[in-house]
Amino acid sequence: MPLFHAAGTTSEGFVYASHVRGGRYVDVRLTGYRQSARLRFAVLLPTEGFDYEKSPLRELYARVHDFPDLSVDEMRQRLREMPCCTSNAEGTAEGDPLNIVLVGSAATALAALSSSGWTFTEAITVDSVRRMVGAAIADKAMLTAPVSSLYAFGRKQGIALQRGRSNISQRNHMRLWLAPFRARASRSGWDRSAAISV
Repeated sequence: MPLFHAAGTTSEGFVYASHVRGGRYVDVRLTGYRQSARLRFAVLLPTEGFDYEKSPLRELYARVHDFPDLSVDEMRQRLREMPCCTSNAEGTAEGDPLNIVLVGSAATALAALSSSGWTFTEAITVDSVRRMVGAAIADKAMLTAPVSSLYAFGRKQGIALQRGRSNISQRNHMRLWLAPFRARASRSGWDRSAAISV
């Protein structure tokens, strides 16, 4: 990319950065005379090894405008009526509690999570499990370690993220589902979907 751009022009090029498996957070800052703009977004990198690549989340998100648009009070009531916890695939056993609700567009939510150190997770494969076991034995971190599937809304998580720590046993992980409703979307003029997290 050229360093300087004339007003009203479009530039195209490449920005080189260090390799990060699965995806990375991009922070672009543009400055001009007495003004500046900051663009922040998460980039999902195709690797054929990450869980989001086989997720139905894109197809679900394409239909988000068909979901009911709830007021804040209606959303709170809907959340109170939900089960407390996730389940296994058969719905016969409880999993982790559903304990966080994110309201916003998918791009905004992923950019915020990526910028604060959450990384995407790999799919469960022989190779990823082998490397995860190796990290556990060596007492090391694996920033993209796979996360098991849990179910809510009759489907497994749409995307899983984790925040690595000094070793793999101390990592924090988060599973996100696109909720089957929106929150005050028509009042704000932009998509505000609810993501339920565990």
